[in-house]
Amino acid sequence: MRNLRIALGLVVCVLGFGSAFPTPAQQAQQKPGSLMIAQEDTVKVGAREQYEGGRKQLAAWHASIKDSHALVVFEVRTGEKKGDFVLVHRGLHWADLDKEPVPETQHQAEIDKAIGDSRIKSVTKMYEEVPELGHETGATSDRPAKYYEIDTFHVPLGKNRLFVAAVARFREALEKTKTPMDASWYSLEEGGESGTWILVISHATWASFDDPAVKSPPEIVRDAFGPNEGQAVIEQIENSMGGFFTSEVVEFRPDLSYFPTN
Repeated sequence: MRNLRIALGLVVCVLGFGSAFPTPAQQAQQKPGSLMIAQEDTVKVGAREQYEGGRKQLAAWHASIKDSHALVVFEVRTGEKKGDFVLVHRGLHWADLDKEPVPETQHQAEIDKAIGDSRIKSVTKMYEEVPELGHETGATSDRPAKYYEIDTFHVPLGKNRLFVAAVARFREALEKTKTPMDASWYSLEEGGESGTWILVISHATWASFDDPAVKSPPEIVRDAFGPNEGQAVIEQIENSMGGFFTSEVVEFRPDLSYFPTN
């Protein structure tokens, strides 16, 4: 987390946006928290019905205790993890982890009762959302989109500053071209390889992945800054990565998710 904030601070100074961003104290007062917890569940072969039934029971249980935080469930639709489920708590403060609505032992007992031994494994990762780099239209502020493209970048610690600077130019390109794209950036804080960043882009339909009117990030950057400068930004992102990049699609499962009611 410290490396991320140092990198962001340097980029803010370089780009001249320092006065536009609120201080951490102001952000805490104005916005939800930036912590996102993602739990990745791998379900046993033949246990899918048991798992999904249990998730529906757990959504009802969250409602019964009036949990104030949403639990959004996604199903992985592409890649090596196809068929896995990802459970997301977003907009948390780190201090929220000290104020669970029920004791952890009780929560775990409800999970064990509902889904039993239907999982092969469950991995929890914690991410820090970086709103200064993201671009949201507000279209998914109440409920998630149907699909999300999850692009994962692996950045050596020594190249974090270069990577963040290039990503900041991508947000600038979105604003300059007035592209209606919801794009959020997260930095992995706990639970995996340091230097992992994910870009999350929303899609309403499968057709939107191949819509000629929807341009790719490299095309958006080139349109905003011209072919030469745009290509330089793209190469800066490529050169700051650790050698590989992965992409997958997840689908929102409203039937398994929980949202608090006001």
